[in-house]
Amino acid sequence: MKKRNFGNCLSIVAAFAWVFPTAIEAQVCPLREPAAGAVSGPLASAHPRVSQTPEMVSFTSKLSRDEDGNPRAYHQGKERAEQRDDGLDHICNGMSVLELSGGELRNKYTRSGTGGSLTDGTPEQRHARALACKRDFITLRNAHFPPCGPGHLCGYFFGIAASDRACGFRRGEHPADDPGCGVPILQTDDAGHTTGFYLTTNTLTRPGASAPLRQSDYADALAVPFIVMPGGQALPTSHQWQPGDIAVVVWNGRVAYGVVGDTGPKAEIGEASRALLQQLGTSDIDEDHPATTLLFPGTAERILRGGWPLTPAGIQEEARRALAAAPGGLPALHSCPGLAAIN
Repeated sequence: MKKRNFGNCLSIVAAFAWVFPTAIEAQVCPLREPAAGAVSGPLASAHPRVSQTPEMVSFTSKLSRDEDGNPRAYHQGKERAEQRDDGLDHICNGMSVLELSGGELRNKYTRSGTGGSLTDGTPEQRHARALACKRDFITLRNAHFPPCGPGHLCGYFFGIAASDRACGFRRGEHPADDPGCGVPILQTDDAGHTTGFYLTTNTLTRPGASAPLRQSDYADALAVPFIVMPGGQALPTSHQWQPGDIAVVVWNGRVAYGVVGDTGPKAEIGEASRALLQQLGTSDIDEDHPATTLLFPGTAERILRGGWPLTPAGIQEEARRALAAAPGGLPALHSCPGLAAIN
């Protein structure tokens, strides 16, 4: 048997590494923790893991389903609260029932409200409160949505388009002239007839669309994969996010390519359209097994110049370009926490 010269083999390996160092060197994740105090709002809490480069920001969060923007999201409701509505979402996910107490308005169905939180307690308790909230909505609807005042409830609309009408009283940080306490607007068909569904809104709209907006001017949550960002959320980069910015979401070994499609409460993070969650093979992602989102602020123009309505294929194409242009490209991103499945 011929004796092997292991010394020569090692020399060859060393030479190969000198000529092609990236072939054997481990890639380093380009994302870094932001400086102390650079993150505010819900991203500053202990749960979301935030990292960044000048071009992108990564964070973890739950992802609850958002139907806003779909023509069948919110139905005007049957006559009795116990009857199943035709809407995809519960009406109280698009509006708040307000009560006047101590000269200020407050949401009846929160921890501080008299109706109790819609999200706390056992499933039976949550169901009972959701039913009670729906009964209050029906009462408001049958009374033609009266303005806020002493002795009766009123409605505040945020996922549903409504006429501008001042609430008349302070609501937490919101001033008395907040115009969100108007009358919700029903969609109409081409013949001008109402469809039974409310005009549901989000912040990602057709470029150049003029008021009043039609339902087709809003991004459809069943067709467009998008995430929801908290209003006023500051990012630890030189760019502020805006509707249409590219967002790549990784969860349970699967990847979804989306955009920022809506604005939510400034103290909360973690919603996504049904279309994005379908790409991940789920209908909901809880806090115990969060998703990792890679957001590219300042990229909305690339998406919106591609025409309307937005398509998953067009979004995916631009998202992959953004990933390829990231520092180190895909090989480097694979070494980042939560992003190993990205492609």
